[in-house]
Amino acid sequence: MGGMKQDLVYEMLNSLSAGVMLADDSGGIFFANIAAIEYLGIDGDGVREINIDHILHNDSRKKEIMMRSKGDERITVRLSKKVLSNGWTVVVMNDITEIHQLQQELLKMDKLASVGELTSGIAHEIRNPLAGIKTTAQALREEIPPHDNRREYVSRIIVEIDRLNKLLLNFFDFAKPKALSIRSFDVKRVIENTIYMIKDIARANRVQIMEFYPTSTIKI
Repeated sequence: MGGMKQDLVYEMLNSLSAGVMLADDSGGIFFANIAAIEYLGIDGDGVREINIDHILHNDSRKKEIMMRSKGDERITVRLSKKVLSNGWTVVVMNDITEIHQLQQELLKMDKLASVGELTSGIAHEIRNPLAGIKTTAQALREEIPPHDNRREYVSRIIVEIDRLNKLLLNFFDFAKPKALSIRSFDVKRVIENTIYMIKDIARANRVQIMEFYPTSTIKI
């Protein structure tokens, strides 16, 4: 009957997802269940060569360590020990890899939240002078004759200021999910705007830009 009870206890311990080890008063491992052997990444016979004090110091009741399991996977294991009345030690091993990863993700989220607050403050400080620049540019444009090329340059400045404002608004909405916005653009207009911005650089480098467009409108 005693043997049957002992077998039942071993079967129960081996069915646990937590690792369980029993060590004698010298630290030698007397028993380790299947989960503990997998956490240690060794064969069943090799567990006899391990001393419990090499894994968990005598002055530590709990400890978290990185281990390489039998499947060559790095895991974080929390070790807890209890010294019995006869001097033997029970060690329980729990895989806390997912908990540890979740804690790391929460730390990253906290850092991102701090960066978001900082970015929002910077963006707010940038918007104020941009508003003044845009107002000045609009007033300057009104003073330039309609057919003067400088009027187009000032208009481009205003357009770029609006783009910066839009970018800053995206910073403000960083924490808010945004719906996908899909719009079509005239390819010719996009190319013409690009050429307009780089034509002075091209001229300075003696690069000639030749434009050829299809008669029909192409949109993307």
